[in-house]
Amino acid sequence: MLATSYRQDLQLHSLFSDGKNSILEMLRTAKEKGLDSVAITDHARGWESEGKVLEFFPNLETFSMYLSEIAEARNIFGDELKIFSGLEVETDSEGNFLLDPGIQAYRNANSGVLKLGVEVILGAIHSESIEEEYSRLNTHPRDRRRVLIQAMVSLIRNKEVDIIAHPFQALHGQFTSNLTEEEGEQILEAFREEWASGHSVFLELNGKRNVRYEQWEYDKYAANEIEKNDESFLRRYMAIGGKFSIGSDAHSISDILNPDLSIIERLQLTESDIHIFR
Repeated sequence: MLATSYRQDLQLHSLFSDGKNSILEMLRTAKEKGLDSVAITDHARGWESEGKVLEFFPNLETFSMYLSEIAEARNIFGDELKIFSGLEVETDSEGNFLLDPGIQAYRNANSGVLKLGVEVILGAIHSESIEEEYSRLNTHPRDRRRVLIQAMVSLIRNKEVDIIAHPFQALHGQFTSNLTEEEGEQILEAFREEWASGHSVFLELNGKRNVRYEQWEYDKYAANEIEKNDESFLRRYMAIGGKFSIGSDAHSISDILNPDLSIIERLQLTESDIHIFR
């Protein structure tokens, strides 16, 4: 059966990071859409904006409030909607988490707690964060692509990561071309090794619409220079037994209702190709 519809959305953002709606507003919309389960996955680290460093979780109190609001939402929705607590976490080229002070304080105070106290970790590399990594490592321009591929492999190998979010974002933000066959094999080998070790990690099919990167002088997607999802690589991932998670990457209630997940049909995915978190 072709998986043209889906009942789980594992990437939603709220006012706790860069979303436009509250957690409850996002969840009410998800329920109205008919979803069975969702994850609230706000960003674990802010960024520089207009010359100021933006921190979504500047202190432990803010992060505790985030966890509490998700817990309260579970009481409100009960069995009508399964709600996972989550975070979208950026990593450096060695796969180490990059965290706001409040989440780092939580980690320091709870050294025995895995996954930063949440249930779903989306590991991510954004084009902007890899730029920071180039600067930190003093990377020569000719070595930038190699460092990015290393970062992608290291992210897969982080045992706390459940899902590789928008896997092509940093690549497309930095370079026009998609993964080469050799680069793809490096990444696929990392998945093989992790699955063999018992680490269940999945690629996300991301539904964010109208993606454009500030590094681009014009929209390369609109110009048909690259695909939003590198379909040839995704097919190779499927061929080695890889399954997908689905995330709308919604930053507002309207995003939940109208994601671009045409990739599901283009890949002719069946329900067995989608991993459902329980």
